[in-house]
Amino acid sequence: MKQHHEHHEGLDGKGKKWRHEDGSVEMFRYLLADNDIDMRGEYGMEEADMTFIEEIISGTCESQRRGRARSKFFLYGQQD
Repeated sequence: MKQHHEHHEGLDGKGKKWRHEDGSVEMFRYLLADNDIDMRGEYGMEEADMTFIEEIISGTCESQRRGRARSKFFLYGQQD
């Protein structure tokens, strides 16, 4: 029996492109929400910190990075 895995084929079941990394960002957000974790209040993180974490997970290309100043792009590692 052949199993159909639309996500593995790059679709989200609605015809839109989907990447594993996008699912990982969604899971990160879900885990925070479902467990009532307030990264800003409890851990003192700012919006830019949350953006940075999500960009690390998703592998955001250099031209689209907003989570850190250009002088801190080394924190992203070798993604490009």
